Formats: sequence, C-alpha cells, structure tokens
Amino acid sequence: MAGYAVILAMFVIGCFAIDRSMPNLKGMRWLKSAFALAFAGIVLFSARSYTHLFFIVSLTNLSLVMTYVLLHQAICEVLERPNHQIRISMAVVVFNILACVDFTLVHPNFSYFSYAFSTTAAVQIALSAYVLFRHYPPLLRGPAMFAGGIMATLASIHVVRAIVTIFLGPPHTDLTHPYLFQSFFTLVHCMLGISAGLSFVWLSVCAQRLNLQTLALTDGLTGLLNRRAFEEALQRELTYSNRHGKALGLVLVDLDFFKIINDTYGHPIGDEVIRRVSAVLQCTTRGSDALARFGGEEFTMLLRDTDSMQAAMVAERIRHSIEMMDNLPVSLNITASVGVAVSTFGDTSETLLKHSDEALYRSKRAGRNMVSIHSDSTLERVYLPAPQSRHAFLSPHR
Repeated sequence: MAGYAVILAMFVIGCFAIDRSMPNLKGMRWLKSAFALAFAGIVLFSARSYTHLFFIVSLTNLSLVMTYVLLHQAICEVLERPNHQIRISMAVVVFNILACVDFTLVHPNFSYFSYAFSTTAAVQIALSAYVLFRHYPPLLRGPAMFAGGIMATLASIHVVRAIVTIFLGPPHTDLTHPYLFQSFFTLVHCMLGISAGLSFVWLSVCAQRLNLQTLALTDGLTGLLNRRAFEEALQRELTYSNRHGKALGLVLVDLDFFKIINDTYGHPIGDEVIRRVSAVLQCTTRGSDALARFGGEEFTMLLRDTDSMQAAMVAERIRHSIEMMDNLPVSLNITASVGVAVSTFGDTSETLLKHSDEALYRSKRAGRNMVSIHSDSTLERVYLPAPQSRHAFLSPHR
C-alpha cells in the first residue's frame, strides 16, 4: 500500500508537470484531481489505526469513486463529448455514500459493503469504457481503444470481485485486515489504475497533436482547408490522376467587389459573408471534393474524375447558388466569378492553378458573375448556359 501511495504521488506530480508545460492539454485538470483524490484515499486508509471506521470507509471509498467520476469527465473532455452520463455518476456517488453509512453504522457486514462498492465502481468505469469505444474520432482509434480496453478490464475486475463476494464472502468482517483475495484485488486494481492514467495521458497528447494538425491545415474562419493543405491535396490528386489516366477538375471562385463590402460595412460583416458562402459551397459539392479557402475572398475546389462539361456544370451551379443567396447581413446581394480548368496528362499543380486563374480573370474581364473554362487547347472561352437548360446546372447530381 505504501508503494502504491508513492507511485500515485509521483503520477500526480507528473500530471502537474505535464499540465504546466502543456497548458492546453485537454482533460489534465480532471486527471490531476482524480489521482490526487486517489492518493488522499490511500493516505486516509493508512491512518486506519488512528481513525474511526466510519471515516476510513466513507472518505476512502468516496475518494475512489470520485476518482472514477473525474476520470470519466476527463475522457469526455478529451473526446469533446458532452457528459450525458452525469446523472448516473451522481447516482453512483450517492449509492456509495449510503452503503458506507449502512456498513459502518447499521449493518457492519463486509460482504455486503464489498459487493456494493464493486458494483457501483464497475458501473462508473463501464461508462468510461463505453464512451471510449463508441465516441472516439477516427484518428484517435488506437489510443482510445487501448484506454477503453484498460477501463473494460478494470470494470471486469470489480465485477469478479462482486461475484466472489456474493458466493464466497470474506472469512471475517474486519476491513482493516483484508484477506488474500482482497489483497490480490487491491494489487491488480492499483496496477490497472495507474495503467488507465497513463493511457489517458497518451490519449490526451494524441488529441492535442490532432488539434494542432487540424489548426495547421484548416482556415480558422470557415473551417475549410487552407491554401497549404489544398496545395498538398492538389499534388496528391494530380499524381493519382496522371497515374490512372483520369481528369481532375479545378474550380476557382472569387467573390465580386468584395473589397467594397469590407470598406463599406466593416470586416465583421465581410467575415460573416465569407462564412455563409463557405456553407453554400459545402452544400453544392461532393464529400470527396477537396474544398478550400484559397485566400481572402477566393475559394477553390478539386473535382475528382471530372471532364470539362461536368466541371462547368458544377461551376455554374456554384455561381448560381451564390447569386441566389438571401438573408445575408444588411440585405447584401453578392455574385461570384468562376474559373475552371481540367487537367491533362503531364499537368503540374502550378500549370493547373495557372489555367484556372487565367479562366477566372477572363470571367472578370468579361463582366463578372459568370463561368469561364480553360479548354484543352489552352484557349479560353466563356461558358454561358442556355436559358432553357439552366435548370440542368442546378441539379444536385452531375
């Protein structure tokens, strides 16, 4: 028990050091509190010869149960999940307190108390295992499954203890001198508890790294890919297209006269317009199409396995969707100029971007609010859909 207390103390100190060096690491404040309570419980139990049994049982077991509750809260915070199980956790705490009172003041039966504590602990730990197994982000699968496995094992140990207590029971009722199985359970419980804490630290560090990667590759205003991430995606998709002989469409969208909006109404209104447009673009493209804010009021997207006509249809649908946007701030009406380029074998990311940019400026020079396509022969032409077939470009399918 003394060795376990030393290990817990070192773990708590380590958590404080990690939290100090990485203050944005999610869940660490809950983890520190959880294992500080566990350490306090061990210290209280060590003073059992000098304290009334009621205080030993009540405070020690309450600290252990609250350790599981706080650890569950830490897991929810790291996985960015609301703690929908908070009522169950509170019920577990209340039931444990009542069991402590009953054991020390009414029915001093160790078998009953051991069963009650193990059952409530198993329920609380199982909740954490459920959240880890069911609600992890795909990129956190490894650490989440590992932590969930440890929590599931810890819950199973408590279930085994409860079953053994029911059918065998301890040879005596003296809590301060545990029998052989109780000593073995305490050892395994200590080992799994430390393992759960270490697995949580791993999960939290992986989640922090994932968040940093997301921040580095996404635009903070819209949540779309940023220019750096888009250029990396463009290079990958071009390599794939050239290898398999498939065309890759590149659409460049620029909001018309956007500088006037910023100068007239201020940047907050301009930012809101950018957010609304990004939402429209996400609704008018496939999930497999890479969509990015290329800079300022420019957006760009990659269209996999798309020829010139299909890319033109998508571009016209986008242009029309932006033109028809309503409920914009201060009753604004906005339009967009669009440039389209489709890759041919041997194209590089630089040449494809150059072709789409040339097509975009052709749309601007021709009067804006239109789609221009860079043809395979490197000649630019303006794409103007016939009025009678305009509905074809509004179709959600292509």
